[in-house]
Amino acid sequence: MWYTIDMNKYQARHKQYHIDNREKLNARSRQWRIDNRDKQRNHILSRLAGLYWYKVTKGCADCGSQDYRTLELDHVPELADGTPRRTVTGMMQPDTLAHELAKCEVVCANCHSIRTYMRRLDNRPEICYTSK
Repeated sequence: MWYTIDMNKYQARHKQYHIDNREKLNARSRQWRIDNRDKQRNHILSRLAGLYWYKVTKGCADCGSQDYRTLELDHVPELADGTPRRTVTGMMQPDTLAHELAKCEVVCANCHSIRTYMRRLDNRPEICYTSK
């Protein structure tokens, strides 16, 4: 290569540019969001439609319910890596989404509450309740 880049100098220049032009860059970003509101809305709705389809085809793993309004994703503790994830409507890439869905089970809200309660109960130290 006939030229070399000093990364430290490049990063410093890049950072300084963003500091100097913060208002202009924020205005450009704001305007882009206004101009592309429909595009963003359609993107989110298509992601949600795909997720609803996935949930309905799987159904609740415990009771078999297929009402998409109540179906949720439950991270299986044995498969979860403990890192927090962005929402599916966010900018999660399809391969990351598929990897994340592989660590989940589809359950209805009622079964999800029961599972969560039982997991928390299993992780508690023994408590002795005595009556007076």
